[in-house]
Amino acid sequence: MKVIIEDQEFYIQDLQAIKKDLSIEQIEENHWHLLYHNQSISLKLIAKNLEEKTAEWRINGKTVFAKYQSELDVLLQSMGLSNQSQRKIKDLKSPMPGLIKKIMVKEGEILSKGDSLLTLEAMKMENILKAPTDVKIAQIKVEEGSAVEKNQVLIVFE
Repeated sequence: MKVIIEDQEFYIQDLQAIKKDLSIEQIEENHWHLLYHNQSISLKLIAKNLEEKTAEWRINGKTVFAKYQSELDVLLQSMGLSNQSQRKIKDLKSPMPGLIKKIMVKEGEILSKGDSLLTLEAMKMENILKAPTDVKIAQIKVEEGSAVEKNQVLIVFE
């Protein structure tokens, strides 16, 4: 498997070679302590997106964004077939129950992947939900200040 961190590529096979010099202890869920060549490393998973195969990590207090690819992804990319695996996204659903704090888009607006759509407050934290791909907003199904449930459709895309 290939992992890309800050534009540097690493292969899991590379990690196998250093396994004998690596000690890993899980502190709590999504938090590990690593000891590598007498260097202490705190590794915490902050967020992950399985669909986009990305993750946000905190390594010794520094935030790092990582992208990973399976062996199949690497093979498909080498064959020029990687774009064919993308599926059309029809709507944005709430990932958790919460409160809509701010809507940043309007119906009919065309957005690029990663553009901010709305702010969802959940568990006393504000989460900015972003466009999963290039989209056009067909319908906004919620209003600012409204409470939403998990998997409730928030925005419909064309």
